[in-house]
Amino acid sequence: MTLCLSVSVLSLQRVEEFLDAGCDVNCLDSERTRNTPLHWAASYSTPDILQMLIGMSQQYLSISLLTDTSNPIRLQAIMAVTIAQ
Repeated sequence: MTLCLSVSVLSLQRVEEFLDAGCDVNCLDSERTRNTPLHWAASYSTPDILQMLIGMSQQYLSISLLTDTSNPIRLQAIMAVTIAQ
């Protein structure tokens, strides 16, 4: 069972297990459709699962914004924040 499938069958416990195991909260269901678990939750799931994924997405986003330097614009933002401190 995948994270997206766990979201769609309303299995809060399985979603927690996937996330605790380090599953990427922004993983895609397929290259063709490119839906994330958050897309699935918004369409098919419960408010509890949706809230959990939103919280994990925010945590992931804040970490990736500070550590991923592969994007030149992001790198400039990191440098600007570092210099300002």
